[in-house]
Amino acid sequence: MSDNTPYQAPESEVIDIDNLSYANTLFFSTGQRIGRLRWVVYSIVSNIVLMMLMGILAAILIPLLSLASGGGEMGMGILGVLMIIVIYGSLFAVSIILNRRRLHDLDQTGWLSLLVFVPLLNFLFALYLLFAPGTQGENKYGLRPQQNSAIMWVFGIILPIVFVGMLAAIALPAYSDYVERARASEQG
Repeated sequence: MSDNTPYQAPESEVIDIDNLSYANTLFFSTGQRIGRLRWVVYSIVSNIVLMMLMGILAAILIPLLSLASGGGEMGMGILGVLMIIVIYGSLFAVSIILNRRRLHDLDQTGWLSLLVFVPLLNFLFALYLLFAPGTQGENKYGLRPQQNSAIMWVFGIILPIVFVGMLAAIALPAYSDYVERARASEQG
């Protein structure tokens, strides 16, 4: 067979998969690399946990504050601002840490994780993190992240479906109520 046939395989560096080293992936580590599936699962789990904690905190603090201030609106406004700062501050902190780890898997600097603060560009950035394949083998940010277990795959498939289902369970009744009120205001 001649060397210049159009059907020959392209030349590339062959990676020996059996001899790759993997780093143990820890949930709270800030310097490791994580792959796409772990990035999705960790992001969804951390968002759900933070939202549940903030809901519990709000359920405890709102009655206490309303009792202490005699139901004053000033205290409720301060609580609302503090809750927003705590919720979004913690969500952005977790997001930046996870994005930094994912960027390290892509052999990019962690400073790019600040793109979450740029409107519209943050959506494209999230798509890049979701679909870009990580670096094979070791890069300047460490060893390749460990392979995903069966449990990680199950969570990676089920959690997004559950998350979208929860959003739909909230959004669809709200939308139908909005449509009914709009029709009632047109008729009345």
